[in-house]
Amino acid sequence: MEFVERAEIRRQQAMSALDEKSQSDQGQFFTPLAVAQMMAQMLPLPTSNKVRILDPGAGSGILTAAVVDRFTRESPETNLEIIAVEKDSELIPALKNTLKDCSRPGVHLEYVNQDFIEWALQGQSLFDYVIQNPPYFKIASKSEVALILRSHGCNVPNMYAAFMSLGERLLKDGGYQVSITPRSWMNGTYYTAFRQELLKESSIDSIHSFESRSSVFGESGVLQETVITGMYKGVAKSHVQLSVSHDHKGTVSTRLVPYTQVVTGDFIFVPNTDYDGEIIERMSHAKETLSSLNLNVSTGKVVGFRSREILLENQLVGSLPLIHASHIFNGQVIHPLESCKKEQWVDGFHPNTAKNVISPGWYVLVKRFSAKEEKRRISAALYHSNNLFAVDNKVNYIHNNGSGLEKDVAIGIERWLNSAQVDDYFRIFSGHTQVNAGDLRQLPFPSISSLRKLAHSKQPTQDISEILSDNIESLQIKKEKAV
Repeated sequence: MEFVERAEIRRQQAMSALDEKSQSDQGQFFTPLAVAQMMAQMLPLPTSNKVRILDPGAGSGILTAAVVDRFTRESPETNLEIIAVEKDSELIPALKNTLKDCSRPGVHLEYVNQDFIEWALQGQSLFDYVIQNPPYFKIASKSEVALILRSHGCNVPNMYAAFMSLGERLLKDGGYQVSITPRSWMNGTYYTAFRQELLKESSIDSIHSFESRSSVFGESGVLQETVITGMYKGVAKSHVQLSVSHDHKGTVSTRLVPYTQVVTGDFIFVPNTDYDGEIIERMSHAKETLSSLNLNVSTGKVVGFRSREILLENQLVGSLPLIHASHIFNGQVIHPLESCKKEQWVDGFHPNTAKNVISPGWYVLVKRFSAKEEKRRISAALYHSNNLFAVDNKVNYIHNNGSGLEKDVAIGIERWLNSAQVDDYFRIFSGHTQVNAGDLRQLPFPSISSLRKLAHSKQPTQDISEILSDNIESLQIKKEKAV
């Protein structure tokens, strides 16, 4: 049995021995051997005769074992110095045994039983490589660790982002970091500061995606979409290698795409297929946003557990409709709904209701939560009300500075958002289960006149392509006039 296979057995034993609640609280998700080998393979081979490698949150040492296995086979003349940092004392025996098993001439191995954040901020010598599967859990904004990180200029909402940020800081110029993380950092407002800071110092070299959300860390119950990202520090890249497989054991397909197709001013796109690249190109001709159209998007104001005093199970005199995500179906709002298990009305006479209701008019409602496996990631519906109404917090609504939309514009927006091309486009940059208001603010839209045209189309699905073509022609005319 090879030492990497023995490391995999220790990983499984260590994982089964840990308390499930503690494991969940600490965000520990142990890397399967096949994933560890995939990550090690993404590292560029050394060009010098000695390199330093960091494995933060090393767990039982599976990533270190995978790196030693690959580098000693493919670059045997290189001396390796590897530091594995792990704070969980229960994992140290397994980690020590793995490091001992990996020991061989030219390989120096060391473990540090300390919290990685504390250790990294103490001022460490720089590394040539960082390879990591960091813990995944939210950082409370007022927690001690958040205050410490912010005092060092590290603004992150999740621990995995903190590990990536500190990993980048511990790299030498030209160094390389490989991280397996949720894809959620690649879009959305929560990660804007982190994303901008990371990409200011580093360039994405490669991204590997998994079609299945449940297979990679299925044994740990992780359902987030996961990616492996390889990044150079201080090296500008012109192209990014994108690869995809169903899971960590499936066949891998690879393509090389221009850097600008992946890294934009706001989000990181992952166009794994030629079709994805075509969608990005086509959607680039829709030049408007909700802001440039002088429109707004907000999240529903009613949060159930905070608004219990205004919620009603039955329609009474003075009650107002409360729209939940379950009311949105096939582009329509069906209210009330017999199958809905939540309160579907709010008390129009209660003094706390006024701050939770929306003016009468035409609106477009969008479900906030969806999953990659669902038929649609964006599910929008047209809604018209002659009276005040309320929207649940799990629904976004598009409006005109707090008032309703022009009817034709509302119909056009609903058809635009529910089109296959827009849904495909959203999947390319969104790796989490939410359609946040921030995502909708960044989404491209056609002009107001094009939205009106779409509203009157008898074949709205086909008219999406016509609208994009019109935009391309309009841009060409403007370009010719400018010349």
